[in-house]
Amino acid sequence: MSRPYLWSTLVVMGITLTLVTGGISVRVGGDGFPLAWTTGGGCPSPWGPCGYVEYIFGFSFFLADVLIFMLATYMFILGYTKYRLRKPAA
Repeated sequence: MSRPYLWSTLVVMGITLTLVTGGISVRVGGDGFPLAWTTGGGCPSPWGPCGYVEYIFGFSFFLADVLIFMLATYMFILGYTKYRLRKPAA
């Protein structure tokens, strides 16, 4: 696998997996897995109409999640490549 193709695959998969897992709550008031990178949201009052709801986006945690998923994707590709290149049993 060529290096530009590998890097682009890692970046795309890292961002995609981070956005897909962004709705998973990891702590009260925070969403994102494995690190919470959004806080806020929801209806502040359960009895009244929902007005303006503030979302706080943590770019550093988002970037850390992307890097974690890039590493996980790289490890998966490395393991799969090693598995495919092994010599068959004779």
